[in-house]
Amino acid sequence: MEQILEKMPVAVLLHKRGTIIYLNKRAQTLLERPMEELKGARLLPLVHPMDRKDLIDYHRNGFKPDPCEIRVKVPGGRCKRIRLSANLLQDEKAILCVALEVGDFPSAENTSAKKERFLHSLFNSIPQGISVLDKEMNIVRVNPTMERWYAHSMPLVGKKCFQAYHGAPDPCQGCPVMETLKTGKTAKAIVPLRDKDGDPIGWLNLQSSPLRDVETGELVGVIEYVEDITETKKTKEALKKSQELFSSALTASSDWISLTKLPEGYYVEVNEAFEKKTGYARGEVLGKTPLELGIWVDPSKREEALQILLDQGTLRDFEAEFRLKSGEARTFSVSADIVELAGEKLSLAICRDITERKELERQLALSQKMEAIGRLAGGIAHDFNNLLTIIMGQTDLLLLTMSEGDKNREALEEIRQAAKKAASLTRQLLAFSKRQVLKPEILDLNSIVSDMERMLSRLIGEDVEIITVRDPGLWRVKLDPAQMGQVLLNLAVNARDAMPRGGRLRIETSNLWLKERPHGSWAGGFAPGPYVVLKVSDTGMGMDESTKQKIFEPFFTTKEKGTGLGLATVYGIVTQSGGHIEVESSPGSGATFSLYFPAVETGELLGTTGGDVLTGTWSGSQTVLVAEDEPMVRRLICSVLRERGYTVLEAEDGLAASRLAEQYNGPIHLLITDVVMPAMSGQELTKKVKASRPGTKILYISGYTEEAISRFGALDEGAFFLEKPFTPDSLARKIREILGTS
Repeated sequence: MEQILEKMPVAVLLHKRGTIIYLNKRAQTLLERPMEELKGARLLPLVHPMDRKDLIDYHRNGFKPDPCEIRVKVPGGRCKRIRLSANLLQDEKAILCVALEVGDFPSAENTSAKKERFLHSLFNSIPQGISVLDKEMNIVRVNPTMERWYAHSMPLVGKKCFQAYHGAPDPCQGCPVMETLKTGKTAKAIVPLRDKDGDPIGWLNLQSSPLRDVETGELVGVIEYVEDITETKKTKEALKKSQELFSSALTASSDWISLTKLPEGYYVEVNEAFEKKTGYARGEVLGKTPLELGIWVDPSKREEALQILLDQGTLRDFEAEFRLKSGEARTFSVSADIVELAGEKLSLAICRDITERKELERQLALSQKMEAIGRLAGGIAHDFNNLLTIIMGQTDLLLLTMSEGDKNREALEEIRQAAKKAASLTRQLLAFSKRQVLKPEILDLNSIVSDMERMLSRLIGEDVEIITVRDPGLWRVKLDPAQMGQVLLNLAVNARDAMPRGGRLRIETSNLWLKERPHGSWAGGFAPGPYVVLKVSDTGMGMDESTKQKIFEPFFTTKEKGTGLGLATVYGIVTQSGGHIEVESSPGSGATFSLYFPAVETGELLGTTGGDVLTGTWSGSQTVLVAEDEPMVRRLICSVLRERGYTVLEAEDGLAASRLAEQYNGPIHLLITDVVMPAMSGQELTKKVKASRPGTKILYISGYTEEAISRFGALDEGAFFLEKPFTPDSLARKIREILGTS
């Protein structure tokens, strides 16, 4: 029995009330102290001070949870960590402790019977499996643990080990017992624990050691020390699978994933997406910190993110700018968690590139801001145009009644001129707010550039050289030629103001076929397809990013006497025409405005204007239905028409006009309607009148016609439009033009 315990690969000691009464050589080797010093010594002082309470609680709780992990002190100020299992020996009234080291030899007893009882109790108390075999591999003795594991093969003693433990007729391949019998040395193997049917239900770590005769040293058998590692193996397999899944996730993810050591921050691992997005190879970053590589554009943001992670244990959607190896700075959203691997705390971070998303958000915010300002500007212009119509109309009517020498005539002329200037201002507001009615034609943009070139040279002065580059094969576009002239004029004036000491103004046209983008859509709302590009560049002072963000806002100007409406008008005309506008500029490098317009098929008909304008008297005798919700404007229109011989039906809104059209028995040659009216819009009224009177001509009047036009501001087919403010003369001329085409 002494040999059996001596061969066990664990350290064993016995104590009574904390005093060591026995320990084997393995225990003495573990503690690295002389045997005579350890016997009779107190156990607790040998334990690390921080772990003494754990050992006391382990004993008080009936040796649970088992095993107990503690540190023991050894000479030299060092410590060893051991796993300790203990049981109470009732016969000896002592506690048996088995550590992870091997070896077990009890204290000498006075009588052989008492000694045998002690060894037997010790053998049966060991929680691991013990199996003693002779040289023929017959089982000589087992402890209760082996009997419990192999209850289906009981009795075990007397059977061959391979038959009892594995249900096999012959020794197993790679059997450690055979290896020990052959070499006389310890051998190890991991073997399956099988049920009665031979199916594996767990895993055992088996260590076989030679058993020798005490006197002769002759090999007489083998001692098997067996430990159940089923849970450990499951844990390792689960960890391996988890690592494989994690590795697959790292490889498959399109986001940048990295592991960094906390709190130092040096990289431990990165995925392929990290390499692709940053431009750094894996070997270039491992062992280095992001700060060493200059990845954080603002290092203070890294400190802020790290503090949140350490305080809260997690970091979510933290936005920061990272500088790539190429030097480009891009915006990323960072989420991170603290993980522990091999006893070290690491940060697992996922970084998603949101540069394009942030740009789209900026463009959306700008678009919403411009739309809100546009609505305000359009509303003001609409109301103001109504007032200007009345002012200009009544002024003209008064002027008709005055002689050339009337002392009040000059004052009225001043009022009339001021009203015209105000009307010009409202047209700019309407252009910006995209509520100006366009009259698009299919045209060659080169012709607009050619027509404007001579006028621009006179306008911007001799110290500015104008260079035009026109693509001879330029595709056609559908635009309002007058408005495009205004766009070119405003951009040229803006360029001139940016070059106070002279410079070069370059106007260039070209074709562009925008292909489908491989991932996502193009920024700025571009759809794939053909575009005609108009670029206007200057060599002026340029502008910074802050100025670029505001240049299209109405009333924003960097000039001392600027109105701030020039570029706002350009923006409104271009976007209302279905185009896009982009700006490239930096301080000292000039500016380039790129305008993109969808190209049209050349098979479309050129021109959208109505018939020829008739000349002659601007009076008539036809019947005209007038629908206008502004009383003063309505009275002015009706007064002008009646003075010129027309029969006038007057309605204060769309509903009243619809009823008049139904009730009136005679023909109605012309419907003059405001576009925006309460209860019924001008467009709805037109549909009702046209349904019963298809021959009635339509004239829309408004300074604010968004509801009457289609997406890009085109007039309904067959309809005419007169922009407010208008004079009595222009109204009469327009009506004669329309009715003259009947």
